[in-house]
Amino acid sequence: STGATTGQGGPYTSMSASRLVRSDYGRDVVCTRLAELAIERWSAYESFVNVGLLVLEDVSGASAIAETLSAATRTLLDPQVAPPLPSAVRAAGRFGGGHFSAQGGWADAEQSIGIGRKQAAAAGVTLVDNEHATELLRDASGTVVGVAFASGLKLYADHIVLALGARTAAFLPHYRSFLQCQALPLYYFRPREQHACDALEMLPSWAASIETTGFYGFPLHPASKMAKIGFHGTGFVIPAEHVNQTTLDKLTALAKPTVQARLRAFVDEFFTDACSDIVEEDFELCCYCDTPTSDFVIDRDTVDSERITVATGGSGHAFKFMPVLGQLVANVVDGSEPSDALADAQRRFGRLAERMAAAAAAAADTTSNNGVRHYNEAARSDLIVDEQSVELVRRAIAAQK
Repeated sequence: STGATTGQGGPYTSMSASRLVRSDYGRDVVCTRLAELAIERWSAYESFVNVGLLVLEDVSGASAIAETLSAATRTLLDPQVAPPLPSAVRAAGRFGGGHFSAQGGWADAEQSIGIGRKQAAAAGVTLVDNEHATELLRDASGTVVGVAFASGLKLYADHIVLALGARTAAFLPHYRSFLQCQALPLYYFRPREQHACDALEMLPSWAASIETTGFYGFPLHPASKMAKIGFHGTGFVIPAEHVNQTTLDKLTALAKPTVQARLRAFVDEFFTDACSDIVEEDFELCCYCDTPTSDFVIDRDTVDSERITVATGGSGHAFKFMPVLGQLVANVVDGSEPSDALADAQRRFGRLAERMAAAAAAAADTTSNNGVRHYNEAARSDLIVDEQSVELVRRAIAAQK
């Protein structure tokens, strides 16, 4: 087996240090069980830090997301009494009810990928580093036979796994109406005072009414000494043919003044005065590949099922499943039957032709969503305003011409 990588995390995507690991998926039993299995396997990774997950809701809300968690792994927070919040979080505010799950935390992305590389090498996989895929190679009949790279390298194979994230639809145009690329913000900050840094370092991973605000975050990273906040919601939609580093750089520069100010306003609301007295901050946009239901795509290609397996559509929540995703992909490639623990997930992330048809029907039917929701519609806060988003993407693309 041969695998080509794009280097340090690849272009357009975040290799930022902290990635959320959680099993809190509310009534979604399939993702909950898959995440629990992944966390069992994460325990063998030295890159995983099991600090738990604090899920905060508006004080008037209930913690529906905790319904599938066992009493042994989570503790409900009573919004009617002073909750046992970490010292970094502002006690008086709209966040208070929710739950704490002892099962979860965060993983260091770069270290985790490094472990995966070692596992691949031990299994006999040849990794070709720092290559940028440009096109699929086809023979005279139009059959896909390999992949070409910017350096001139050409790799030929009987079967190809395309795990291209936001660039998938640029290589396979028949997915352009199903896969959507969104650029979403990440914010990093360090407080001025050491005692505030210490308080942030003691945080668990957290989410602040993510269904309505879109915000989640991490403790102060032990190496960078920066805390990280992410946003999971409606972002900057980039057409597949314009997903490249230049577009993302231009868009980041255009979006930074407004979006970073709004992120900073959330820090002021959520954290104590000491923690929100910031001496250093940074901002970036990260590209995500979304499906209409946020379910991953792990299936044979709908056009060339004999030659191509598509593994994409992470929708901003795939990294936590890293220890189990490889097995799901391998099952599709070699036609193996999944184990009982993976069977439901295998069926859900497959059925690609059926899911595409359902999404097309939903898009055409304005009276019903047919069970298919808008991309990441849950968190439509005022962080990124639709009209502004469209205009900034247009300007970022135009700047390259």
